[in-house]
Amino acid sequence: MSDKPLHPEQAKEEVSPSVAEGLTSDPDELEEKFPVGPDGSDVLREIQTVRYVEGTRIPVASFVAKDDDDTAWLAGDDRVQRGAVISYPQKVVDAIRDGYICIRCQEPQVEGAFPLHCSLCGFEMRELQASVFAAEFEGEVHYGPSLAIQAAVEAHMIEQEKAAHERKLAEGGSPMKGLRHASQD
Repeated sequence: MSDKPLHPEQAKEEVSPSVAEGLTSDPDELEEKFPVGPDGSDVLREIQTVRYVEGTRIPVASFVAKDDDDTAWLAGDDRVQRGAVISYPQKVVDAIRDGYICIRCQEPQVEGAFPLHCSLCGFEMRELQASVFAAEFEGEVHYGPSLAIQAAVEAHMIEQEKAAHERKLAEGGSPMKGLRHASQD
């Protein structure tokens, strides 16, 4: 995967149709889709209008985000990202809390609540979403992942791997089974 950002037209091929619908690089199109009054109230009114993924009762993730200069987080490809404070309508918060929207990429999970992994970004929703939600949300505001939270999640995953390894050993399984010596290749 490249570190270069995708052009919006390329990005549209990588995301769900409902997300692709909102992507644009044309400032005039942005102003037309999301007119902003002098006080920003039009934006707030727009995100409070809940739309649903076609054929479901899962809301499309609409939000207002602002930069958070005090936090950073690591993307799955080890890029450091600036933090954001994201405000959602209550129905979207409920869907994230209930496992119908991925907390990391906001992708609706149409196959049901808390799938094993997010259908778009691969986040371990069944295992981690509830605890990450508890750590990162306050009311309708998502303070996002930070390096400290990510370190805790990674430590949890390492502990799970260690426990699985210990179970395998306790059951008589060999940690070396299935490995091949370099000279066998």
